[in-house]
Amino acid sequence: MEQDHLFLTMSQAVTAICLDFRGYGPQAMLFCEILRTLPNLNVSYNRESGKEGLWISDPGHGNLRWMDGDNLVAYMCDLITGADLDPDDLALICWFIPTWHPSSAGNADDAAANWITATASRKRMWSS
Repeated sequence: MEQDHLFLTMSQAVTAICLDFRGYGPQAMLFCEILRTLPNLNVSYNRESGKEGLWISDPGHGNLRWMDGDNLVAYMCDLITGADLDPDDLALICWFIPTWHPSSAGNADDAAANWITATASRKRMWSS
């Protein structure tokens, strides 16, 4: 029997996000979008054109350091795991992940998919 819905706790959602991140090489554009729309993470970053990494500075540190490969993926997972994200922030991150995006879901009318889309749209307007 197929499930129409999947409900995750906040902790399970963070774990699933990190599993997705680790399933691919570093996704610099995705990571930039997440960092841009979640300014409460207080991370300074810069993308170098043509490269698959990011220059990153942790909160309170002025020097940027180059991160790529598994180090960048691990950094993003540690950042998201250690952040005090609210459900709206997690919904936004899920919205950015293509395989989780409601448009790629089998049932786009699903209430959770609609909540992710509405929450992400609101959050994107506030942070633009």
